[in-house]
Amino acid sequence: PPYLAFDSPEAEPTWCVCRPYRSKIRHINRLIRESGIPARFQYKYVNDLLEIDPAGRPIPGVNLLKGRVSTLVDRYSERRRLKDGPPSPARGLFLWGAPGNGKTLLACIALNELMFNCALPGKFIGLSRKFFQTLRHTFDESSPTRGQAIPILETLSSVPFLVIDDLG
Repeated sequence: PPYLAFDSPEAEPTWCVCRPYRSKIRHINRLIRESGIPARFQYKYVNDLLEIDPAGRPIPGVNLLKGRVSTLVDRYSERRRLKDGPPSPARGLFLWGAPGNGKTLLACIALNELMFNCALPGKFIGLSRKFFQTLRHTFDESSPTRGQAIPILETLSSVPFLVIDDLG
């Protein structure tokens, strides 16, 4: 809907004051929808990280992780706001550990925060068997996707924010 407002019957219609906010929300929703983030991790942000587990025990290191993600997002957002481009010192995060410790959740939180604060696209890629099969089919002569490896790789290399999730 256009959300035009009429101050009087003779006046020209003007956009309502909420238009820029609705436009930004629509843009952010599109970015998150197209990012490939798994549905259960979409719209998760730093404040969604629990500091206490379901049993009531504090989770060690959660505040440190929140701080690291917030620093990364703040630094990138500030550089973008000042139009200095991407920051050079903090170029990313590398997360490792045993399965089930929340690495994918934290990576998706960082991606959601960056896309929300900077309004730039990001991609989540899970290095699964399906991803490698898709890539392999681009080299198969009988495949309809033959020769499309370069567009796939260009898509991945052209987004400002890329999260690559491991096999585990």
